[in-house]
Amino acid sequence: PTVLTGDFNCTIGSEPYNAVLNGGLSDSRTLTSSTSYETTYNNWDINTSGSEPIDHIFVSASDFSVTSFGLLEKSRNGNMVSDHYGIKVEMNIK
Repeated sequence: PTVLTGDFNCTIGSEPYNAVLNGGLSDSRTLTSSTSYETTYNNWDINTSGSEPIDHIFVSASDFSVTSFGLLEKSRNGNMVSDHYGIKVEMNIK
């Protein structure tokens, strides 16, 4: 089983993103109907919105059943925790 996660700084469909897919992994956000395509980069602005995620969690789809994908909390106690929104995936090993 393989999980590859990180701040890839690349959008869906970009050359680096496609290289990971062509290497045999799947974008976990595409493996569940409970998902998010919101932007993951906020430039320290809580009001940033959009649909250009640049942070991804890739998995070996034959090994995992993904039940949900989403963003973590956007702020804590009114403070931004990063210039990126955290992402999470819930999955089970097959």
